[in-house]
Amino acid sequence: MSEISVLEGRLQAALERIGRVLEEAPAPAPQSAAPSEELQEELRSKLSRIAELESQLAEKGTEHQLQVEELSSRLEAAEERSHNLQSAIAALRGRIEGLRNANKSRLADADLVNSSLEVELKAMTALRESEQAELAAVLADLTPLVKGSDDA
Repeated sequence: MSEISVLEGRLQAALERIGRVLEEAPAPAPQSAAPSEELQEELRSKLSRIAELESQLAEKGTEHQLQVEELSSRLEAAEERSHNLQSAIAALRGRIEGLRNANKSRLADADLVNSSLEVELKAMTALRESEQAELAAVLADLTPLVKGSDDA
């Protein structure tokens, strides 16, 4: 039993020392469940930046969609002009073949010559319109670049 008493005494002394150390130590700051004002401000800042970037992304997406639509319409117009030009060229080739055949048989057909010249004129007109449209497209592409260099 004496050993138990000695151990009890030692245990009591250790508990008293622990108690004194705890009393002397500064109290830890209470941990609050709510984030600090600094963290909340940082979070608001990050969320604001995310919203700004999403807005810019949506704006760029809209700009690209408009560019795609414009390029699609320009492509359709170019395809239509190309089709018209090909039709005029095919008609012109047919008329030229008719003139060659008439020439070989030494028959001069004024109506055939006239219609051939009309078809050739239509082909030349279609070619000119195609070139004008191509020039307008090039100018439309260059205009923003020229304005951009003026701003610099």
